[in-house]
Formats: sequence, structure tokens, C-alpha cells
Amino acid sequence: MISMTSGTPNHNQIALNFSAALNFSLKRQPYRVFISDQRLWIPKKPIYTYPDVMITPSNLQLQQGRKDTITNPIIIAEVLSNSTRNYDKDKKNAAYRTIPKFQ
Repeated sequence: MISMTSGTPNHNQIALNFSAALNFSLKRQPYRVFISDQRLWIPKKPIYTYPDVMITPSNLQLQQGRKDTITNPIIIAEVLSNSTRNYDKDKKNAAYRTIPKFQ
């Protein structure tokens, strides 16, 4: 388990700006953009995580029995910080790559 504290203002602003740009760019496209408080389930690892930015098809797939946990992201972005860089680039990235539709 990796202990995570709340992000810095810079981390938050980067994630917000990136998600806003994606949301605007994908308007009227069959995709949805989510920010860091949206939970993701990765069954092959099995872990829950909260990516900074996540894009899914508009047809959401949720974890069985849950209404708050996505299972079908196609794109995930993480804002790297000194404290989480290695975990994000190694373990989380490897977990993300087990998601069937992940690009």
C-alpha cells in the first residue's frame, strides 16, 4: 500500500487544466473524461486506484455490484510528483496495461 496525501496546488492545477482541455476537445465525441476522485478497478492485479485523468468510452462499464467504480478506461494520465513518480511509472503503469481496452 502506498500512502497518498492530497496533491499540491500545482499538481491539482495541471490535472484540472489537462482534464478541462480534454473535456472540451472531446465534446460531442463518444467519450467521457473523469478526474482524480473517480475510482478505477483493475481486476487482473487486483487493485483500486484513482488516476488523475481518465477517458472512457461513453458506454461506461462499472465493477459488478458497484455504481462508483469504472473498469473500462481507454486513456489514463498521471501527474507525476517526486513522492509518487516511481509507483506511477512502474506499478500503476503495469497495472493499467492489463486493462483490455487501455490504449
